[in-house]
Formats: sequence, structure tokens, C-alpha cells
Amino acid sequence: MTYYLSYYNDTLADGASLTFPNDAIHRLFYVQQGDAEIDGQTVSTDEAVYRRGSATITGAGGGVRVFRWELGTSAGKVPGNVESVLRMTRECWMLDIQDGDEWLFRLDSIVHNPPDPADCHTHPGPGIRALLSGEFIIRQTSEDGGGAYPGDPWWETGTEAVISTPVGETPVHFLRGMLLPITFKARPDTAKWLRAKPKQKSAWKLYVDQVIKL
Repeated sequence: MTYYLSYYNDTLADGASLTFPNDAIHRLFYVQQGDAEIDGQTVSTDEAVYRRGSATITGAGGGVRVFRWELGTSAGKVPGNVESVLRMTRECWMLDIQDGDEWLFRLDSIVHNPPDPADCHTHPGPGIRALLSGEFIIRQTSEDGGGAYPGDPWWETGTEAVISTPVGETPVHFLRGMLLPITFKARPDTAKWLRAKPKQKSAWKLYVDQVIKL
């Protein structure tokens, strides 16, 4: 079965709502700015929740900006409203996903301190990263990437060696929406270092580690 990972930015004014249908899509919601109510649950800045299928986001306390990851069997669609922007959608071609398999849908964050890069490394699964602060340049065989503004995404296949290099002196803080084997549940370091592991330590924070059935 073919699956796609998509990433959106949603911006809602105070009291405005965005409703998702009762479908089979797995969703991660991260509140980047402001406060939101997601199905009646208050989710504040730098908090995240998982939902499958139907969900309603409502802006609260002056409005909200949400970063949203979706995992489903079709590529992401351009939304029909001005509150949402599709930033990236990619096929998870590198995983052998069979009906009924269990996988880990993870949202976490990394703070990488300059100047040293995160040298050649891979991951056990693909993911879309989203920048929170700082500036980053990403190099991998199929698709270079990186970002300079909050919300900027880049794609990492997992199987391809990646070199991640900070720009300037500001620490780089970014989110990772990833699909992983369930054996990695609660394991912080998914990187496999192909050269020497960096001496400097990055800060890691886990938001969601949801086991899902595909």
C-alpha cells in the first residue's frame, strides 16, 4: 500500500474553526502560536495532539497558528479555504507498508547548536521537518532542503545520507513529523551515524509517539 505524508500550516482567528472529515487520515497537530481548542481540548503554544479522522480546531485567545502533518493513502490536497496552506507532500516509498501493519507516527523536536553540522546520518523512516527558529541547510542525494523562516519544511527520506548544517550563530530549533517502526517507541535517537557522531549534544523533546495501524 502506498502512503503519503503531507504538511500544512493553518491560521485561525479567535473563534474561527476548521473541521476535518471522518476519514482514515492520521493527523498530528502542533500549536506553534496562540491557543487552540481541538475537539474541546485546550492545546496551548508548543503542545501537540494526535487525531485520526474527524477533528475540529477552533482558534482561542486571539487566534492560533497550527502546523499539521497528515498520513494517508493520497497526496495532500490544496485546501479550499484561506486558513490553510499545503506546504509539502511526499510519498513514503522507502517503507514496505502492508495492510494491518503497526507503525509509529511521531512528532518530536531537536535543538541543534551551531557551528558544527550533523554529519552523514540516516533514519529508520521518512519525515517532514518544520523549522521553528534559526536557519538550516540540508543536503541529501534526492532532495536538498532547509529553511530560514518559522514553518519552512524539508523532506528527509530516512534511507539517504543527510548532512544538516546550521547557518549563523543562532541555535536551530525544528520539528520532525516521522513514520517509524514501532521498535523505536520512546527511543530518542533515531539517527544512524555513518561517520563520527557529533560531539555536541542536541536537545530532544517528544510531543507524540502514537502507534497506528495502517
